[in-house]
Amino acid sequence: MRVQRYVQPGVTFANAISGTVIWEVDQRVTIGAAIHELSIRTGVKINQIKMLNDRGPLSLKEDIDEDVAVLLVSE
Repeated sequence: MRVQRYVQPGVTFANAISGTVIWEVDQRVTIGAAIHELSIRTGVKINQIKMLNDRGPLSLKEDIDEDVAVLLVSE
């Protein structure tokens, strides 16, 4: 059985290189919906989005409840 994981309200997604804020989450959303929203806001394909925190790449098997750096990878 697949368990939904969520991004909690208050999380800020920012560009890992420039530090520019991409999106400040104002309500709980699934991680899949968050990745889709980041793709729309950045114009980058979903498979080119990598998310990091202070400890390194994020595990998408846990809820996200802290600010995230988004690395936009080119093909």
